[in-house]
Amino acid sequence: MNKNNKETFLQGAAILGVAGVFVKILGALFRVPLVWIITSVGLGYYQTAYPIYVVLVGIATSGFPVAISKMVSERRVVGNYKGADKVFLARVQNINRIRTPRIGGNLFWRRVYRLREIA
Repeated sequence: MNKNNKETFLQGAAILGVAGVFVKILGALFRVPLVWIITSVGLGYYQTAYPIYVVLVGIATSGFPVAISKMVSERRVVGNYKGADKVFLARVQNINRIRTPRIGGNLFWRRVYRLREIA
């Protein structure tokens, strides 16, 4: 990457970061009227599903998928297939580092809960 591409990439990342902060502020503001409208039962359902939704939306809109695909594409265009594979595999490994402990923890707690039901 030359200097101009790095600056453009950093500017794009900064814009995405500022937009993310703005969206978080808007998201915090809408919760007050929501509590008045859906009462405590609805809020319980909301708080159960919302963290999952936030994680999925955060991953989908954070810009990482676009940045990774851009880096892979740049390497493939110049014929650097090995470098493209390295970038892609590094991304998959990072996702697995995040996901694997969570899945293992879920399986552990499901087993503990199931053993309590049997006993």
